[in-house]
Amino acid sequence: MRLGATLVLHTGARELECHPHGYCVVTAGGLTLDGKKSLHHQGLVLAVTQLKARFRARLIGGLDNLR
Repeated sequence: MRLGATLVLHTGARELECHPHGYCVVTAGGLTLDGKKSLHHQGLVLAVTQLKARFRARLIGGLDNLR
């Protein structure tokens, strides 16, 4: 299945200072590899708190590996 996602990176804040942050929107479904069927999930696959914890752990782990 191919999922859709839109990612936007903002590098500044309202006061034109450096404030990098991003926004991400991910579809709750997608197309099969043949492009003919649409698959939909009911509700969220992961709770926001779980997703935040996983993202934070992977980000910090990746940054630690850069040292």
